[in-house]
Amino acid sequence: MDMRIVFGIVKIEAKLATNEIIIEVSDTGKGIENVEIAKQPLYTTKPDLERSGMGFTIMESFMDAVNVESIVGLGTKITMKKAIKNEVVEEDDIKAFRR
Repeated sequence: MDMRIVFGIVKIEAKLATNEIIIEVSDTGKGIENVEIAKQPLYTTKPDLERSGMGFTIMESFMDAVNVESIVGLGTKITMKKAIKNEVVEEDDIKAFRR
């Protein structure tokens, strides 16, 4: 019997731009074969009893833009953008946020 423990990396990065917040989530998992199918509500790769595939639907309802890049065997990167409304972000604020 061949039993393996697989470790991967999940990276979450938030950036503050002049007029938007950018959140990137990436992993070194197995990747998504068909991103368009994976975006459908209730899609999941888990067994039926663990069905919870609302992630893309929730992200798209809260964010202004969601982009998914995935390469099978290498991993996935999801970039989400949300405009900052009714606020002006100064360059000094951005520098302070990055510290």
